[in-house]
Amino acid sequence: AGIRLTRPSLPALCLSRALHAQHGVLPRPSIWAEPGPVIPWGQPVNIVCQGPAESATFRLEKKGTSSYKDEENPGQETQARFTIAKVDEDTAGLYHCRYHTYASWSEPSEDLKLEVTGEDR
Repeated sequence: AGIRLTRPSLPALCLSRALHAQHGVLPRPSIWAEPGPVIPWGQPVNIVCQGPAESATFRLEKKGTSSYKDEENPGQETQARFTIAKVDEDTAGLYHCRYHTYASWSEPSEDLKLEVTGEDR
């Protein structure tokens, strides 16, 4: 029939995942934009980074710059939301995210291309 998880087996699964992460490369996080990757000039966008619950910090980086934004994760959430209140021509570009566990930083996510349409001059 299938594997049936009972409450006592859940902590063992979490421990197993944590031990696996110690011994190998951390899995890459996922990244996406809400409401989408193409945003009208002056509108807000959320860039969401998703990783494992063991993530202590999520980091959003814009490619081609040395700037980044960190989001602490005290509640052991699997996602962090990075809000850009008003997009403009400086906001457009390629973004990726990483997360940090107790041991190290993950590999970067795939690139997210954020496009800004129109300009209000």
